Amino acid sequence: MRTITESLRDMDAFGHFQDAQLERLAGCLSRVRYPAAVTIVKEGDPTQDAYLVERGRVRIQRDTPYGKFTLARLGAGDIFGE
Repeated sequence: MRTITESLRDMDAFGHFQDAQLERLAGCLSRVRYPAAVTIVKEGDPTQDAYLVERGRVRIQRDTPYGKFTLARLGAGDIFGE
């Protein structure tokens, strides 16, 4: 498995970071895997976390009276949360 630093290095958002900066950032992160179709954060839940998509896809959805509405689809390198 690749290190978090290696994954960050390949993401466009962090392409301009120097190795020492990537390593410092990686030290603040933890890797968590979520199964498909699981809710990671629910709107209104208190959280101070930010999530960086390393691989796979995430849907940002809002509940409406008519069902779930997809606001965005995110992939590798995208960030969501607080």
